[in-house]
Amino acid sequence: MKKFLRARGFSLIEIMLSVIILGIVFSVAAGSFYKAVKDWQRQRNSLRCLENARWAMEYLSNEIRQGNGASTGVTNAGGVKGKLKTQIYSVIDPGAQNGRIWYWRGEQQGGNNYGDPAIIYRGMDINPILASQPQSFQEANGNRKELCNYVVDNPNGDEIFTDMGGGVYRIEISVRPDPTRPNTIEGNKDFTLRTYVHPRN
Repeated sequence: MKKFLRARGFSLIEIMLSVIILGIVFSVAAGSFYKAVKDWQRQRNSLRCLENARWAMEYLSNEIRQGNGASTGVTNAGGVKGKLKTQIYSVIDPGAQNGRIWYWRGEQQGGNNYGDPAIIYRGMDINPILASQPQSFQEANGNRKELCNYVVDNPNGDEIFTDMGGGVYRIEISVRPDPTRPNTIEGNKDFTLRTYVHPRN
């Protein structure tokens, strides 16, 4: 009579150990994958933020260079007394219209809404009057468009637009991937761009 050898299977302890080991391996893999995804998202956000600032800087520079005058520190433009040097206007000279272009960083002041502080706006006064009169800025604020977002305060408190004298203006823009969070957080560092422009005329 032949004896049949019984095939030896896995014990319950061996199966449990295998499941535990597989769980550890998958946990490590999932953690690495999650970190890689977070790093990719941070890099993508930083790149998007920097590209936005570079585009805005070039746009501002070109438009101010083509203008026939520029000014910062406009007193009491629409009641925005606290925004000296953070506002600038450039008078574009297209021939048919002598419209005044305004740029400013958003601000809530009193009951007035001048936009989000994390955004630089562009607006146009198509019926120009004296720049010191409130109606000019109010009209520009009424048709404002977003020019640059992710904006934060410049280092050392420098203004976005500064009259350097001799008809030269410095534009300095600092951006942060998430302006609502501090720049001490990993992947949320500030980028600062600076250039100098001179209106054509």
